[in-house]
Amino acid sequence: MPVRTVILCGGMGLRMAGHPAALPKPLIPVGPFPLVRHVMNHYARHGGREFILALGYAQNKVRQYLEYAQREEPDLIQVVDSFEPYRVDLGTMNVLPLDTGEATDTGGRLFRCRDHLSNSTFALTYADGLSNVDLNAVYEFHRGHGLLVTLVAVKPETTFGVLDIDTSGVVVGFREKPQLDVWINGGFFLCEPRVFDYLTESCNFEKDVLPQISADGQLAAFRFTGFWACADTPKDAMALDAAYRNGQGAWCF
Repeated sequence: MPVRTVILCGGMGLRMAGHPAALPKPLIPVGPFPLVRHVMNHYARHGGREFILALGYAQNKVRQYLEYAQREEPDLIQVVDSFEPYRVDLGTMNVLPLDTGEATDTGGRLFRCRDHLSNSTFALTYADGLSNVDLNAVYEFHRGHGLLVTLVAVKPETTFGVLDIDTSGVVVGFREKPQLDVWINGGFFLCEPRVFDYLTESCNFEKDVLPQISADGQLAAFRFTGFWACADTPKDAMALDAAYRNGQGAWCF
């Protein structure tokens, strides 16, 4: 998938408060890497080589991690201040950290990346979503539909066990945290540059922009039923860390 990828890394991650690592969410460890590195690795496996990290809250810590990663793995990570002139070594991830403001909303963060994204299709995602979705298949789906934005739609698991109760009131079954029969935004997007016509410096991408794009008939959904997890809370992150350490990191295909 030879497109540039924006990773939203600037939120305060308030629901992650209390995690033992006491780090901004993109740097919360899962196995040997922080969350944002797992996301980058996912895209790199599908040919992604250029990343824009839309930074805000605690951005200095993210920049420090990038500097460390570049020192430790110079053949894999290169921190850049521009993607021009175009040069990408095979296997190298070129990362542009961009200050998009500490309190900026998600659409505003993307808006502030526009100077680096004005010429072709680009990917957009968050720093806390892990999946084994085939991003190349998503790219082909997006190209085939020819719409402004494609999102990956997933079925979430309920956080509770579900009771099956017959008409007489007898419990006839118990399902532990099954998938719900609904589709939600899985946080992986492909966008055309015209998406910036919908953006402002203060908009929310999910609440303001996507509904408008949908109303204009320009939003496609790639349905995906494989592994998907969002590290939204300390419990989520620690469960993913345990899965990785137990050899069950399904997103590391």
